[in-house]
Amino acid sequence: MKRDINRDDAYWNLYLHTQEARITKFRNAFNEANVKHGINDEKTQTFLMHLYNLYTEKFYALYSAGADTKKLCGEFEHILLTAADQQTLTYNMLQWLLSVSILLRYEINKSGLVDKLWKKTNDGFAGTDEDIVYNCADDIWLNVLVSYIQQKASIVEDKRILFDETETLVHGELVSSLLKLTSLEEKAVLIKKHMEHWYNTNKGRPWYDHHKRKDPVYVGYWAFECAALAKIHGISSIHLKDIKYFPSDLLPT
Repeated sequence: MKRDINRDDAYWNLYLHTQEARITKFRNAFNEANVKHGINDEKTQTFLMHLYNLYTEKFYALYSAGADTKKLCGEFEHILLTAADQQTLTYNMLQWLLSVSILLRYEINKSGLVDKLWKKTNDGFAGTDEDIVYNCADDIWLNVLVSYIQQKASIVEDKRILFDETETLVHGELVSSLLKLTSLEEKAVLIKKHMEHWYNTNKGRPWYDHHKRKDPVYVGYWAFECAALAKIHGISSIHLKDIKYFPSDLLPT
């Protein structure tokens, strides 16, 4: 069943068909560059980043169009493979990959993939700020995500969100506040309150207001990271259903 009613079935079918053609074009260009120059060549890495973005956009569109978990997992695997081959990752890429793997119950921890993505993100921090050394291990949200995936306890009291709310999709205050609460009802209320302002707090992002555009770039707005946070805290879909932009059907019932 279609999850996003901002567009009709005809739009989603056409978008997905067109996006697949784009992916094929860039995948061919990537394969050619990889054979000719190698995986670490700048041109090859540029094609790889384009592929990552195209697969991610397709994932959002598939979810909006009503794709089932099996289909979403298949698309998510393409995203993971392109991420694993990139030299560096951004903070938001890592936290999105970890969040979606939790929601889809995708076994991302196999073959040391989490550690590999973690290292690539740390490598990406190197050029962020010459005066500040960032490290994934210092981040409360990344620690919460990885601890859940690896099913181990993590001391998070001394951690922080590495970037403020203008740079990350999950606010440090929300993560910290939920850790202090014990009642599921109180946690659900806090997430609901956060979701009331979620879209507006993302003003300035490349996809903001895409639903107003006439060209086919809209893929839907979904707070996958916030849903992962809810799942980690054991909040079911019953507590968080019918919330705009919140993918509650990916939570346990």
